Amino acid sequence: MDDVGHSRRNVVEVDLVMKMVHNLFKAWSGSRKKLNIGVISPYTAQVLAIKGKLGRRYNDFEDFEVKVKSVDGFQEREEDIIVISTSSALSMDFWQQANIN
Repeated sequence: MDDVGHSRRNVVEVDLVMKMVHNLFKAWSGSRKKLNIGVISPYTAQVLAIKGKLGRRYNDFEDFEVKVKSVDGFQEREEDIIVISTSSALSMDFWQQANIN
């Protein structure tokens, strides 16, 4: 876990979030339904790290959308799936134990 200014970033958790989004993409692929995924983090540095890693990877898919924002950025919005990135070592241990494939 890194402290960037007054914000936190956990690059291992960024990789886990990316894996989760990719698994959701694989499960959605071939579907004719629209899927909106929201990734929320309370830390600006974590939001920027996830956005940086995500890049424009899924921009060419009209019905598969991933939005990465802070907690305030998702107020009064609804998404089909929400992934919460807390940037803590505890959450990292939880996901590693969950053995996400």
